[in-house]
Amino acid sequence: MRLLPTVNLEKFKKEYDAHESAFAALLDKFISAYPSLISDAAFKQGDMFNRSEYPDTDEIRSKFRVKLHVSKVPTNDFRSGVIAQAIADDLRDHYEKQTAEIIDSVMDDASERLIEIAERLKNACAEPEANEDGKVKRKKIYDTTVTQAKELCETLKAFNLTNNTTLSAAVHDLAFTLDGIGVEDLRESAYIRKEVHDSVDSMLTKFKPIRVFN
Repeated sequence: MRLLPTVNLEKFKKEYDAHESAFAALLDKFISAYPSLISDAAFKQGDMFNRSEYPDTDEIRSKFRVKLHVSKVPTNDFRSGVIAQAIADDLRDHYEKQTAEIIDSVMDDASERLIEIAERLKNACAEPEANEDGKVKRKKIYDTTVTQAKELCETLKAFNLTNNTTLSAAVHDLAFTLDGIGVEDLRESAYIRKEVHDSVDSMLTKFKPIRVFN
């Protein structure tokens, strides 16, 4: 971390804004060319080409960004007296936006974790199909899968920083599904496994398409 003298702040902001605009223009140019690059790769690789190795443009765009991290400028701090009010306001707005983005990122990670553990639980409770030899081998249900699912629900009940109702509903549904159910119940009862599988699948169907936090 470095300190920026206030006398240089306005110059720095102008230069940073210029670099940020240039970065955005170059990124847009790359995103525009991206489909052509995929087509070119498909032509050159032939049968070896695997489309799944090339993320969509939204995911590619999310991999590139430039961000300015700053410390909040106190409104009544005498050191901000020589800064133009417009610059001070801009910095405060940037700080608030930066904080909101961090919180959104944390909650988005939490929603992804909820999806991950719920899918593991659903898959563990799915009734297996017979293999080529006609043998049916039931999937293992681990203690940690059930324990982690319950612990995550308890954590997210108290850690919904954005008070997101979609996340709250998903957590409620998963916690309700697992209430009073232990790993031995799932291992021994096909009926309970099906109930849990279907309930978790229903929760995921409702939650996954709208999990993004705004």
